[in-house]
Amino acid sequence: MRALALVLTLFLVDQGTKIWAAATLPGRAPSPLLPGLFDLLYVENPGMAWGLLSNATLPLAVLRGSVGLALLALVFRDMAGWPRQLSLSLIAAGALGNALDGFRLGFVVDLLSSPALSKVTRLLGAGDFPVFNLADVWVVLGTLLLSGTEFRKRPHPTTSPSA
Repeated sequence: MRALALVLTLFLVDQGTKIWAAATLPGRAPSPLLPGLFDLLYVENPGMAWGLLSNATLPLAVLRGSVGLALLALVFRDMAGWPRQLSLSLIAAGALGNALDGFRLGFVVDLLSSPALSKVTRLLGAGDFPVFNLADVWVVLGTLLLSGTEFRKRPHPTTSPSA
């Protein structure tokens, strides 16, 4: 039950920040949130990061919604413990938050830019780091946590003594 409460809370925080951003930020230049690290910048993103699939808003919304609902179902069936439920809840909340934007608005509201990450991506020849939202943060954090918990569960190979 706490996983459902977490998904709902994260979903509502994401949607609340997007509603606030849509009412406050359009037409404004980026404004520092944490100077040098994060700026607030309103972007209507019809696709994915770096402009990928920018004409596929509805298919992306269906995919995100399907993933979010499937993960939510897994959260209820998962008996592997809280770390895994937490990671699946984070990913589900993020997927559902961005899916709702796609269905409701025809684009995803993005509001965070990172000058620090843009310096890195520019060095790699990829231009500025994409503007993102809290749903994206939830997905990345959940994926990192899931990767970490699954990696720790792997048995370590043992070496057998030679005869």
